[in-house]
Amino acid sequence: MSFGPTVLRRRSVRVLAVVAAVVAVAFGVLALLLDRWMAGAAMAIAGVSLLAMIWHLVQSRRSAVLIDTNQFIVKDGGRQERFDRAEIDSIDLSRLRGQVRFKDGSSVTLPLDGDELIEAGLLLSPTRPTP
Repeated sequence: MSFGPTVLRRRSVRVLAVVAAVVAVAFGVLALLLDRWMAGAAMAIAGVSLLAMIWHLVQSRRSAVLIDTNQFIVKDGGRQERFDRAEIDSIDLSRLRGQVRFKDGSSVTLPLDGDELIEAGLLLSPTRPTP
């Protein structure tokens, strides 16, 4: 069976982005209630929190797994690694780190969650020879 390259990206919003948005809104409201320099400080904290949320969303969108016939590529933020599919020993999606184990004992973490992680696990599962 042959198939073309498959690209899997994270579709969900990370918890840290939601927390940063809540902090930005809270300090924005607080800035309306305070006066003078305290309102400026609250707005500065809200702005920094908003920038952190945007940066976190952009970084999570840059994470992907590209699965091809003979190899797969894991992109996590600015880091990119290429692996050979023939070297995969096992897949354990219940682990938080090192879901894909290789024959040499090393492992790699897939920057996915939910349905995308399950799909990647199914596509990367090593084929077992039939007797």
